[in-house]
Amino acid sequence: MSETLVSALTMLLVWGSLLWKLQTLHWRPRDTIQRSYCGALLALALAMTVPHPPIYRAVDRIIGIPNFARLLGNGLGVISAWAFQPVITRLLRYQARGRGIFGGVWAMIGTLSAMVYLFSRMSVPQSAPLDFQQRYGAAPFGCASKLCMSIMRCSALSGRDAATDASSAHAGAAVAAPR
Repeated sequence: MSETLVSALTMLLVWGSLLWKLQTLHWRPRDTIQRSYCGALLALALAMTVPHPPIYRAVDRIIGIPNFARLLGNGLGVISAWAFQPVITRLLRYQARGRGIFGGVWAMIGTLSAMVYLFSRMSVPQSAPLDFQQRYGAAPFGCASKLCMSIMRCSALSGRDAATDASSAHAGAAVAAPR
């Protein structure tokens, strides 16, 4: 299978998952967890759509900045991980923080800001939807930008931030305890 076909199938799978979830919720997510899950799926669907080669090229052409679609897709991936935090928190039975979907917003904003700054410092003169890593993987600031995004995704998916670290021992015991 070609990379474009795999990209298209993955994109359709994520969009189908979002539509199926919204349909089962009667198009109206009612609580924080449902809204977080649907928001994360929407951001993930957008993050998977932007790197699709025809869309990637169109975004770069419209914006006028080579490889801006890459930054946009990675930023949407960070937003997706951030939006999914309340679901992880609930699954791991951490204590509720009372901040709902906006928990850890400063970590997300900091990550996005660092990614934009590092992207602006990179020299990426040509749009490269299919071979970005081969062409620009060794560019200055490229690795740092990717590392920054990975750290945010890992911290978001671990369900932890400064507010939950205090209760992690209690939560870990609750998850490990047999029911």
